[in-house]
Amino acid sequence: MTYTIVHISTTDGHHPSYRDTFARLLAGEASTGAIFSRCFWRLLVKKNVLFATIDADYFGFVVIALLRALQGKSTTGIFLRALQCFRSERKIVYPIKRICFTLLCKVPRLKILSIIPHSLHPELKEVSHDWIYDPQMWDLWITGQPVLPDTDLSREVEAKKGDRKVLIFIGEGNKIKGFHEFLLQAERNLENFLIVVAGTVANEFKIPACSLKNKGVIIVDRYVTENEILSLYKVADLAWCKYATNYDQASGVFGRALQTGVSPIVREGSLIDRMLKQSPRIQTQEMYEKSMAAITTTNR
Repeated sequence: MTYTIVHISTTDGHHPSYRDTFARLLAGEASTGAIFSRCFWRLLVKKNVLFATIDADYFGFVVIALLRALQGKSTTGIFLRALQCFRSERKIVYPIKRICFTLLCKVPRLKILSIIPHSLHPELKEVSHDWIYDPQMWDLWITGQPVLPDTDLSREVEAKKGDRKVLIFIGEGNKIKGFHEFLLQAERNLENFLIVVAGTVANEFKIPACSLKNKGVIIVDRYVTENEILSLYKVADLAWCKYATNYDQASGVFGRALQTGVSPIVREGSLIDRMLKQSPRIQTQEMYEKSMAAITTTNR
């Protein structure tokens, strides 16, 4: 199956990377924007549509998917937070989400794909038709060994690290990313590691982050470009992926660390810990081929 549009509803985080990867591989038109906007009619009428991520606007995705199904048109959606359907907290939203996606799996010509292998969480078969590997576990190797860029940020790290190893924290510094624990670990390891934080720091952590900055930690408290992020993997030894227990999901930071030979620091027993133990037996090419096969197979 070929796609005419590859859509995302937000440019936060790794959404644009997913869009660009699949638009390139599937020769589809890259589309970005709120579903209930100028995008609506294009998403409704095109022959085959891939939502590179559906999590930014579940309601919009459901509306488009159902209307397209009534027209006999194929729609595929990549589901990042499928595990939330099985969360045990006393919040009505999670069982509603589970019921909704269970019903969606019965809609003809609609395919929902988890980025978490069903072998690790078999219950996901209830809310998704199939699964793919997180694209950020294989996207850099599509055309061969990746050549990572140099940036002013990576050059600064190279100049300051000396004999120390480099530990990077990428993304928003907040509770769910385990930033409090990261700061404690950074404080204890300043002699042996050059610590780099690349991403906006949450307000509650700005004071301790500033204190560490005064001790030589590199804090880049702003939006960080894709090139800057990739350049950090070129100079890093370890990447922080030890997230909060209630944030147990796939991680782009983890995937990119695997692709670039950087050692991820993970929480024992977490999803990405189990993926780490599985990944040495799986080649990047296998991840790519399995993922593309799932996306390009039409769901009748």
